[in-house]
Amino acid sequence: MSDTDLEQLEAFGEGYDVDMTNSQSWKIYGILLWPGDWLVFPPCTPHFVLTPEAAICHGGHFVSSQTLVRTNYAILQTFVASDLLTNTIDFNAPEGLRLIVQYWSNLIVDNEEDYLEMLKKHDRQIIPHVPNFQLLDDIVAFLSLANIIKLGGVLDVREYRESSSYSSQPGHSVPKGIRHHAAEVKTQVLDIEDWLFRHFHLVLVSSSESSEASDGLETAERLPTLAVRYFAQQTQALLYHKFTTTERGIHGEDQCITPDAVKHAIEAELKDDTEFMTQWPEILKAGGSVEDWVLECQKKGIMHSYVWPESPAGGEYEVVQDE
Repeated sequence: MSDTDLEQLEAFGEGYDVDMTNSQSWKIYGILLWPGDWLVFPPCTPHFVLTPEAAICHGGHFVSSQTLVRTNYAILQTFVASDLLTNTIDFNAPEGLRLIVQYWSNLIVDNEEDYLEMLKKHDRQIIPHVPNFQLLDDIVAFLSLANIIKLGGVLDVREYRESSSYSSQPGHSVPKGIRHHAAEVKTQVLDIEDWLFRHFHLVLVSSSESSEASDGLETAERLPTLAVRYFAQQTQALLYHKFTTTERGIHGEDQCITPDAVKHAIEAELKDDTEFMTQWPEILKAGGSVEDWVLECQKKGIMHSYVWPESPAGGEYEVVQDE
């Protein structure tokens, strides 16, 4: 299984079910763990535990800056189909991601000179725990994290549980402190984006001298434009994915999270983001249902995935730092 599997909406499709038909043709391995052993694997890795004798298996999560794209895929895939993919809801996970953004904001935005010096020291090498914006992979990783932060309450089941019978129970409402912190961190992630766009650009390099690749974008506008497209693309893929999985009888973390509820949550969360709203489908902006939009996409042959926008044929993107 590779990252190119996980970006697809059907990564955990009809063949991924209790029948274990493995229609994706993944290689499946069995690993025998003895008492005291640890097994560490990347985010969004399907797994299950078999215990041949009575045992306790403890699991947990940690976040790596080098696997944030897969973390992004895991969060989106699990939001849509958690009742198929996981057996628990980790309400603390988003707070951990927000703390990472705060750390990066302090390092990159508030201490710019130190960060720029760090980039000179490491050149185009991986920097532990910190994005190296000289690397396209690290830019995409940061933007993948930024997309999760900007979606905010859209991905929080507690935002959908509005009845009084829920609101008084633990785990059924968002604490005020968490809500305030989420808004604060969303501002910080936008500050990092702004810093990134002012200091780095993407150039489109043709792979052949005989033909020039083109994506229709000027160098100065390419990175921010692709960032907006990536966010809009992932958000639309999330909604489309939610509809198709619901049609299969998979409801995610709670049956109250319907496709139309997700649509309304997205529009409420992002109504003031003018760049995003220009990318939002006209049929949805006009009040159309999610089903109407999905049918329109299917009629026009529009495909959705969670992947970063690919470079055009015959070219590839390279990062250039402003002097």
